[in-house]
Amino acid sequence: MSLEKLKPYILALDKDEQNSYGYRAKAAYEMLGNIDVMIDAYLKDEVYHKGETLLDVFGLLQGFFVGIDGLYDLAIGLTHYKYHININQNKILHQLKYIRNDIVGHPTNRTYQQGSIGFSMLIPNSLTRDTMSYETYIYRKNKLDIRKEVVVFKDMIHAYQTEKEQLVNDIFEFVRQTPINGQLLNDLLDLYDTLNLDLVDKIKIYFMDKYGLNEKSKHRFLWRLSLLKTLILWHDHDEEINGFITYMSKLQVEKLYDIICDMQEVSGKKMYTSIPHILSDFYKFMRKKQDEALVLLDNIHDYDHPMHALDFEKLLGLNPKGGAYKILEFLKAQNDEEKVYLIGSTLKNYRPKNNSKK
Repeated sequence: MSLEKLKPYILALDKDEQNSYGYRAKAAYEMLGNIDVMIDAYLKDEVYHKGETLLDVFGLLQGFFVGIDGLYDLAIGLTHYKYHININQNKILHQLKYIRNDIVGHPTNRTYQQGSIGFSMLIPNSLTRDTMSYETYIYRKNKLDIRKEVVVFKDMIHAYQTEKEQLVNDIFEFVRQTPINGQLLNDLLDLYDTLNLDLVDKIKIYFMDKYGLNEKSKHRFLWRLSLLKTLILWHDHDEEINGFITYMSKLQVEKLYDIICDMQEVSGKKMYTSIPHILSDFYKFMRKKQDEALVLLDNIHDYDHPMHALDFEKLLGLNPKGGAYKILEFLKAQNDEEKVYLIGSTLKNYRPKNNSKK
């Protein structure tokens, strides 16, 4: 669907000192149009010199970076929330922020947490208009980690254009819809109590129908329904771990409920889920080791982050005991990105004490 379809809705938004949504949407709309022109030129132009190729590649990577910001701001400007977009579900675009920072942002001095630094270099003769390869040398307390990345630009262009088209379609359907009734909120309250798979499917069908969404939609409500389904089907031989999985399930339902309240502009009921023992142990461990451990939670939910494995090993090196150790070992055993996200994002819910690092 063409971006042009959204223009009447953007023009109709208030644009004054009381409302930033209108100008946010308009700025995003115009910039996304510029990115489209840039991509079209990249695909059509022919260059024959390395300097021209470098200029085009650097411009393309920076353009994608700006374009993704524009997609988020377009969604926020027109819907007031970012629920319609979740770039991290797109594996290629999820990697883009790391690639852009490595090559365009800070190739000669990339700073990571805990004082780690990285230096990125293009592999000689690897750069073409179709692909490039580079290596990043990450130093962390006298240890060197070398990472190689291969970037295929056509794959990145396709991923961006697909994401943009889906978002424009989803937003277009949203702005044309009338508010839905309260049945969905009631179903979510039932789901919180029952964690019933059939009810998950019923809610998904109803939501997609009312908002004109298809199976390719990246709407965060549908994404969280998918996460919830993973949790409901996830079982472990350890009952404490099963209790933790149930806790994560109920947290997802709370987030689903909050999304619908926001989209319908209503105030909902407050839910409270008691924290399981092993998670409480982990939070106590974090409180005790906070000055060293807090920064190590930054990427614990992101399986693909360059520092995920190193940060996790350092967290284990702080000698957690009891439930804290069990929950970290449970995370360590996972090789599924979705499950790593679910556990890691729950651990990141730790709220630090205020007197840390005075």
